Amino acid sequence: DELFDGIRVLADDAERVLGGFVWANLYAGWRSQQGFDLHWDDHDTLILQVCGRKAWTVYQPTCEHPTKAFAGSWAPPRDRPVWEGILEAGSLLYMPRGWWHYAVPLDQPTLHITLGIRALSGEDVLRWVSSELHACSVFRANVPYRSGRAERLAYVARLREEVLHTLSDECLERVLSHARAVMPRF
Repeated sequence: DELFDGIRVLADDAERVLGGFVWANLYAGWRSQQGFDLHWDDHDTLILQVCGRKAWTVYQPTCEHPTKAFAGSWAPPRDRPVWEGILEAGSLLYMPRGWWHYAVPLDQPTLHITLGIRALSGEDVLRWVSSELHACSVFRANVPYRSGRAERLAYVARLREEVLHTLSDECLERVLSHARAVMPRF
């Protein structure tokens, strides 16, 4: 998407339709060498087979809404694959976030484009809340860990009040506006 205008247009169009931040990667393969071991991605993908053929094996997620930071996301699949198939030139495969998969070229040169689609999550919302709270003195204050229980509870109550004030019903619109400013194509 950074090198070819046509691919950039494809990624931009996908962003407008799908509502996430989209980028493109190009993957080439030869013979029957597997490019990546069994893995899952932390974003949705659209895989467009451009030329050649590639065999795909897909397993269900082992964690709901996996993230790279959550250790529970990494348990490998134990069940049988839910889909095994061959992508021919012109085929398109949608791979949701967290679905385990691998692909193997079929003893011929292959080329596919993967559109990565990153949507915002609750983690992004709370990251934005945290950045907004820097304007609040209680957020920047030292935790009164050497104080008595009453003072610690008062600190937590003030902090909770500021967090809930920032995490208002309108905050999601502000988060989306911020995302569009930071990631202009979002």
